Amino acid sequence: MYGEASLCHIEGGSGPTFTAWRPLTGYRSDNGPQFLSAAFGELCAETQRPLEHERIPPKTPNMNAYIESFHSILERDLYTKRYFETFEEAYEAVAVYINFYNERRFHGSLQRMSPKQYHAAWKAGKLKPIEIKL
Repeated sequence: MYGEASLCHIEGGSGPTFTAWRPLTGYRSDNGPQFLSAAFGELCAETQRPLEHERIPPKTPNMNAYIESFHSILERDLYTKRYFETFEEAYEAVAVYINFYNERRFHGSLQRMSPKQYHAAWKAGKLKPIEIKL
């Protein structure tokens, strides 16, 4: 299963530390400088659980559409409504928002359930087929 690089957890301090929410086997990202860092390279090279890092071609955001959509929602719902004095303050606000996004925010594409509710319904075999009309 591939994840998108924005699902990495980055901690400050003497330098960024990357940890990944597993069991992903790879990350797809744009070509941002953070994905050239030694910390990210070490995460991908872990011998027990190596990760494949796939970079999308430059100027092709449609190849990373899910995370681009999430970033748009994050900007609309959080960044445009708050001012942050410190990195730590922003980091905490984003962590709280991601928790809200995954556990309580209803998603139209998930039958008006949160991702957590949808996953539980899927595991329990309670999802109804979706009819798509063209």
